[in-house]
Amino acid sequence: MVAHAKDKVYLIIKIIDVKNEIKIEKGRLLDSLLVEKTVSGRLNEMYYDGYLAAHILDQKIERDTVACTIFRGERYNLKYLSPGNVDEEILNRLDFKKYLKKGRYFQIKTIEKFFLALLEYSENNGYPFATVKLDSIQIEVHNISANVNWKKGPLIVYDSIEIVGYHNLKRDWINEYLNIVPGEVYKQKTIDAIPDKIRSLTFLGLVDEPRVNFYSNKSKITIEVRDRKVNNIDGLLGIFPNSREGQKILITGSLKLHLYNLFASAKQLHFDWQKVNVSSQTLNAGFYFPRFLKMPLGVKAEFSLLKEDTLYLNRTTLLSLDFKPGKNQLFNFITEFENSDLLTSDENYAMTNNLNNYKLSYYGLTYQYRALDDSWFPKRGWRFLIEGYVGQKKFEVLSEPQAGVNQNETMRSTQYKIRSTLEDYLSLSNSYVIKLKLSGGTLLGNNIFTNDLYRLGGLNSLRGFNENFFFASDFAMANVEFRLINSEDTYFFLFYDQGLINNKANNLGVDYPFGTGLGIRLGTSSGIFSFVVALGKSGTQIFSLNSAKIHFGYTGRF
Repeated sequence: MVAHAKDKVYLIIKIIDVKNEIKIEKGRLLDSLLVEKTVSGRLNEMYYDGYLAAHILDQKIERDTVACTIFRGERYNLKYLSPGNVDEEILNRLDFKKYLKKGRYFQIKTIEKFFLALLEYSENNGYPFATVKLDSIQIEVHNISANVNWKKGPLIVYDSIEIVGYHNLKRDWINEYLNIVPGEVYKQKTIDAIPDKIRSLTFLGLVDEPRVNFYSNKSKITIEVRDRKVNNIDGLLGIFPNSREGQKILITGSLKLHLYNLFASAKQLHFDWQKVNVSSQTLNAGFYFPRFLKMPLGVKAEFSLLKEDTLYLNRTTLLSLDFKPGKNQLFNFITEFENSDLLTSDENYAMTNNLNNYKLSYYGLTYQYRALDDSWFPKRGWRFLIEGYVGQKKFEVLSEPQAGVNQNETMRSTQYKIRSTLEDYLSLSNSYVIKLKLSGGTLLGNNIFTNDLYRLGGLNSLRGFNENFFFASDFAMANVEFRLINSEDTYFFLFYDQGLINNKANNLGVDYPFGTGLGIRLGTSSGIFSFVVALGKSGTQIFSLNSAKIHFGYTGRF
């Protein structure tokens, strides 16, 4: 034995080459168990570098010191590597020419890379049982020649998919979605993509990794899933202090309907209505078609409405087309049409508050990267989203009166909109999770009106304030949430939200509002009950229990 396993060891490695030149490497290891691993690793590095005859000459042990002498020997050259029985088309695809160069060192790592590339090609073209090796090896002095021996094995095709567990999916749709069509050749990369594709379906949970059974040159894929009750009807009631005379409190509410698997083909429908104060309401409705015309393209259509008191009414229609260029990635091409009409007839008030009628056509591109362990209830992982839009705005301005009649002049201008979000979930243990979120946005243009601005505040952005409380041309927000988890749908949480709000349209300068509080989310067999208490402070709101915001509601799931 070298020493006790827990004793630190001083390792000296003496490397001798063919010219008897000596190189000495020294290091201190945490314990003696690492000595053999370190020496073996050093030998393997030499083998991979072409020194195939490298070996240990001597090893001495004195107390806490190990001295090892290695003879590196000659470096072997690759004289010739024949492609053997590999088709020329495959060789060109794998760029085999770089392996045919004479006189280069015989590097096991390089040969290994080619073998792995060939096996990967095989398993993605119907031959998952392919093998490859070197044969007819000849060694002349220090030159090596060899042939590649590739055995494809039997051609395998898809037979069927078996879904184990309750689910409501059309077989044709799941075959198209997973890109597994009976009769087509087997592709391992398609099988490897199944877990991520199943996890991205919010209404399904993956119980175990997919299993593949081979028989009679066919493959049968078995996927074990569990149904998740994510379709929901959500009612929310808010009770806030009201500053209007004659009323002590203000009661607001919302109604949400989200359906995630319409017609058993993962189509989605959402309807969100919210009354944020006495005269203000929002509406957002949309439909998502995940595979348009049986292609891997998603189509979304949305309509949203914002009525701001008795001042203006915004209506937005959005059409988007999305596709996934790679694992966890999503691109969206978006067309958005926005109309804003003033409801007030007081022109002086409108001019003073920078309100105006306008029509705006946006064209945008968004990119999302998502690496979450669970798309519905994540405990670890992160998500990043960035959105960029360019738009053409059409509006009218009041020109000089002519013959006692005011004339409106039609103007056009270019406007830009940029937003981004980064979410990170840190799992401290099975029971403790920290959610971090950073988000921001900006509007750029020479003619930005108050009814153009981002609307922030409320349960989904800055808690401790009324919904849509803030008007912002530029904003940045940081949200920190500490969760104590009891089960998948039940947790207690503490939070802190910090914002930076800039309103250039009204020259209000920068505000730094923040909100803090606590809440609970309680899952039941039929739905989720939520309760949140929040306090907020801004330039127009003091930090006081009298201005506390209480949100509670129940989401029925089916």
